[in-house]
Amino acid sequence: MINSILQDNKKIKELEKCIGNTEEFMAILKELGDKSFWLSVTTKDLYYWIEVLNKVDSLFGDTIDEIKKMGKNQPNNVTLEDSAKTYKNEMDRLSILLNFTVNLLRECNSRSIYNSSDVSFDT
Repeated sequence: MINSILQDNKKIKELEKCIGNTEEFMAILKELGDKSFWLSVTTKDLYYWIEVLNKVDSLFGDTIDEIKKMGKNQPNNVTLEDSAKTYKNEMDRLSILLNFTVNLLRECNSRSIYNSSDVSFDT
């Protein structure tokens, strides 16, 4: 049990350490998409994950903003191929963020402290 808690804390600390490096942060989140990690999570209190979730929220916002910008007027020098590649990258990022968040919320207690856990989508 103690080893599992230490392993969870190691991943949390690893994520917190690279909060300023989005590429590295996203790579770790992608690794955590593996269900075997979530089956062994013993740190069930969401409070341990607050800093990580703040970064995830920020990345959600940035990603959605980037996708919205793509739907607006693009400069003439942006090719369709470039736009498609950017869109795919943003959708991949969104998928990783959603996968991490769903797994974390599924496994942890205190879900209500996470602001984005109860978001309604207005049309």
